[in-house]
Amino acid sequence: MDEALIITCGGTFSKLYNPINGEMIVPKNNEILERIIKTYFKFNINFIHVQEFIYKDSLDMDDNDREGLKKLVSQSKYDKIIIIHGTDTIHLSAKEIENIAKEKNLSVVFVGAMEPISINPIEGCMNLGCAYGFLQASNAKGVFIAMNGIIKNVNEIVKNRELGYFECLK
Repeated sequence: MDEALIITCGGTFSKLYNPINGEMIVPKNNEILERIIKTYFKFNINFIHVQEFIYKDSLDMDDNDREGLKKLVSQSKYDKIIIIHGTDTIHLSAKEIENIAKEKNLSVVFVGAMEPISINPIEGCMNLGCAYGFLQASNAKGVFIAMNGIIKNVNEIVKNRELGYFECLK
């Protein structure tokens, strides 16, 4: 079993409903991810490492955030990395990591969710499970996005904003 690093950036994946103001918020913790790992990855728990980065909706991420993410990936000792990220700008951050992945011979999979796990756990858990399984079963290097049961190179998948899901370009 290969070790993998999960970097958390926030996004819809971990959003929670705030009953006080009625808004969805990105919590400043990894409780949802930790629960998923303990429940679904319990047999691999010693091979999964979590690195907190930021807790933001991806629409609120800026160039400084992406630079920080690049630095975190470039300094990582792991060659298999999952990055939990919001779906609205997932492609921008994924493209920023491409050169680092190539230089360091890394496998990096970005993953997100169209619906918060706190509302519908199926999609986000499936996406994370697909990403982890891909890293364990494949020796492919580069930057990939795992969404809606599809895992493709960042340049071969796009969010269809009109239909609300990711689809292959090729």
